[in-house]
Amino acid sequence: MEFSRNRRPSVRLGIAPLVDVVLLLLVFFLLTSSYVVPHALDLELPGSDTALASPEPSIVVGLDRTGGLSLNGQALSRQALGPALGRLLGSGSDRRVQVSADAGLSIETLVALLDDLRGAGAKELALETRRER
Repeated sequence: MEFSRNRRPSVRLGIAPLVDVVLLLLVFFLLTSSYVVPHALDLELPGSDTALASPEPSIVVGLDRTGGLSLNGQALSRQALGPALGRLLGSGSDRRVQVSADAGLSIETLVALLDDLRGAGAKELALETRRER
């Protein structure tokens, strides 16, 4: 029996462990991602020359031209808004609530929404606008 010093032992790397790791990473990223759709309503935002960028809010209330409401991308009725917002705010009512209202709304409708939000416990409100150039 002859032994050769130049022969290396053959190493076979299986692809199965690599596929397992990739699938585990995929599942991890899918489970930790958020799927909040901030603009579930078709809104035409009012313009502003002095609009400033703000950090992404965790609570977004949308109001379209016909009076349709959404909370973090989920459509709901005006009666359900207060309790749902109260649950989101919990004891941390200092969280910012961003209001995305259509530019064609009457001021009375917008003020009524702001009153509802304050009644539900929101203390800091921000109006979303689009920057005009």
